[in-house]
Amino acid sequence: MDLRALLQSPSTKASAPYYRTKLSVHNMTYYNCGTKEAFCYTYDETQGDLSSYMFASLHHQHFSSYITKNPGIKRTVLWSDGCGYQKRCTAVPNAFLQLSSETGVSIEHKYLVPGHTQMECDSIHNTNEREETSGRHFLATVMKLSRQNSGPYEVNEITYKDARKLSPDFLKSIRPMRKIGDPKVTDVRAYKYFKSEDGVKMMYKLNWEDDSQKMPFRIVYEVKTWTPLYDQRLLISSRKFEDLQAMKAVMPQFAHEFYANLTQD
Repeated sequence: MDLRALLQSPSTKASAPYYRTKLSVHNMTYYNCGTKEAFCYTYDETQGDLSSYMFASLHHQHFSSYITKNPGIKRTVLWSDGCGYQKRCTAVPNAFLQLSSETGVSIEHKYLVPGHTQMECDSIHNTNEREETSGRHFLATVMKLSRQNSGPYEVNEITYKDARKLSPDFLKSIRPMRKIGDPKVTDVRAYKYFKSEDGVKMMYKLNWEDDSQKMPFRIVYEVKTWTPLYDQRLLISSRKFEDLQAMKAVMPQFAHEFYANLTQD
């Protein structure tokens, strides 16, 4: 799983609009190495931000949906880079602990070594880039149809109503040890989440060759609930809103309403 580089909407290289501020669009991608299925979760900056809670919500939504559709799954292995706010934060392990508690599936999240982070998700990004045209309204269609050989990508357009936050948390820290000089979160190579008779548990690895070790603190098992992360659509700056309205001259007519309905602060 990986987040694609920032997209801008509308996308144009025309001289005058090129220097105006544009709407940021994000695309979180997942690739199944076993089935070659690919998934895109896309949203613009008025529907969600880049907080750790947003990504934890997307991870839980995706894997929960996939496990529900494939009830025979007992174990899943996730590979990603070590980006802190997307994958090495407390919000993500809390979401995976909840997912393991709900489904009984054992989840192993492994981190690629810095400098060796190329992965199958990059093929999704490259394929999309070759096919994209200007305008936010084209993005979902282009993402879906850009792959020709193995079937279309599954594209999910996320709104602020889809973003959720787990409450209360299972844990407040995922650092293996607390003393000065002890291993830090960035030293962890893999986490494992699984359900046992007395609740859900979490283990970690500092080296690939080592056996998994139990986290040194107790995970409190209690009923968790997902609460809305946002209570309304997010606002954009007045300057960005004005720039987007000014660029309607180079947009197709059907896109005008979308940009006119953006909310500004």
